[in-house]
Amino acid sequence: MDDKQARLFAGFTDIPIEVRVRLGNAPCQLKRLSELEEGEVLPLGHVVGVPFELVSESVALAYLEPVADDDQMSFKVLDIIGGNSESTD
Repeated sequence: MDDKQARLFAGFTDIPIEVRVRLGNAPCQLKRLSELEEGEVLPLGHVVGVPFELVSESVALAYLEPVADDDQMSFKVLDIIGGNSESTD
């Protein structure tokens, strides 16, 4: 474990937390949502090729890229942020 990871996890290794992968955000009116049909594409405003963020309690923890892991979606960690960068979750 490097210094960044040690600072991130020091004293918290046994506490369960919920983490999320931020895929993107898009403004949308309720009318538009009510008219969605199966097969439609809903753009999320995330540029292809830009890493995703792993966040917990609005704190960005790492940058990720999607990978295939057998039959489920998984993410490869590209960079540990260190837990000091605020994010808008």
